Amino acid sequence: MKLSIIGSGSVGGQAAFASAERGFASSIVLLDTCAQLAQAKALDIQHAMVMQGVTSSIVGTDDWQCTAHSDVIVITAGFARRPGMKRRDLLSVNAEIVRNVAIEAARYSPDSILIVVTNPVNSMSMLVQQVTRFPSQRVIGMGGVLDNA
Repeated sequence: MKLSIIGSGSVGGQAAFASAERGFASSIVLLDTCAQLAQAKALDIQHAMVMQGVTSSIVGTDDWQCTAHSDVIVITAGFARRPGMKRRDLLSVNAEIVRNVAIEAARYSPDSILIVVTNPVNSMSMLVQQVTRFPSQRVIGMGGVLDNA
């Protein structure tokens, strides 16, 4: 299975690490607008996995073509909340990022399942579904109860 993770910040990097560690995918692509960051995280994960005998291939890149034919795409790209911000404050800034990600995801992997993690996750999931026109069963919002705890 091919997994692409869009955004190599803290959440994206951890998702890539956990997926590699658990053998979730035979091929993992970590994509970011900053290719060097994605490549560095991919190398760190590769080195850690060698010690555990994991054979997943992982690559870091800024080239959407590397994500082509992904089975699952996890969208973590976007700005993080700053102190005092509410998740809804992220709506306008993250909507533009996620819209562009959704367009490229649909272009390169039209049969994929999309997992949206970018906040505010409910709004971003709906945006992704509207932009891609994927069936709602293939666009999954992944959130927690952080704001309610």
